[in-house]
Amino acid sequence: MFKSNSILLAACGGSALLALSCGSVASAAVIYSDSLTEYTAGNNINGDVPGPAGNTNAWLAPATSSSNAYWETGSSGAYTVNGTTGPSNALLAFTPVAGNIYTLQATVSVAGNTSNWAALGFLSSDAASTDTSNFYNASDGWMMARGANSGADQTFIGPGLNGGNNATTVGNNDLVTMTLTLTTNASSPWTIGYQYTDLGNPSNDSTYSPVAYAAGSNPTNIAAVGFGEFYATSTVTNFSLTATPIPEPASLGLTAIGALGLLLLKRRRVV
Repeated sequence: MFKSNSILLAACGGSALLALSCGSVASAAVIYSDSLTEYTAGNNINGDVPGPAGNTNAWLAPATSSSNAYWETGSSGAYTVNGTTGPSNALLAFTPVAGNIYTLQATVSVAGNTSNWAALGFLSSDAASTDTSNFYNASDGWMMARGANSGADQTFIGPGLNGGNNATTVGNNDLVTMTLTLTTNASSPWTIGYQYTDLGNPSNDSTYSPVAYAAGSNPTNIAAVGFGEFYATSTVTNFSLTATPIPEPASLGLTAIGALGLLLLKRRRVV
């Protein structure tokens, strides 16, 4: 006990007040984590169980026998949509709880000069449904990446295509990390923010300030998270969903006091 407290004090600058402040910072809890590269070639994602350890929810996606496209591991080990015979989703059950910041992220690539797209987002449809029309009609916060030179990528607050905004178009076959940040405020409208990180050309990176849902319309009916494609040759890796508690006002105050204390401590040492 004494040893762990001493380590905490040392890490926080030797001040008990600073240690209290540092201890108030919450860490992110992993809800889902899947590199989407650990399976053998030809494996269909449907029924696979992502991390972390202890999770029992499985991916829900079209089966290999589906008349639409389906997601399976290609020769590179990453999940790639098989064919472009139709839209296809891969979804995981999820229900948000007020008082958290949820970060949803995946890295995608869309090949070719096409206006078709790959998508990532929160969906209010039943998680068992895998038609990409979910993103059009039953999504509450999502974003898309298109092929090269085919019009802007887009973000939507939802439902469906409501609240759309254009983003920078990424390069052909560039790997792009898409990130959505859903903040479920307990006593004010929820917000959602979007970020594109083009791993092939950082000049295409773009971040969008959080957009607030209209008063009384927080998407409490969200039932799933996931990714999908619309007639696009797409690859997806590094899918994750994490949750961080929204800091309480008292915790924020302690953090500010701790920072001030650290500044004063440094000044005293200089003198």
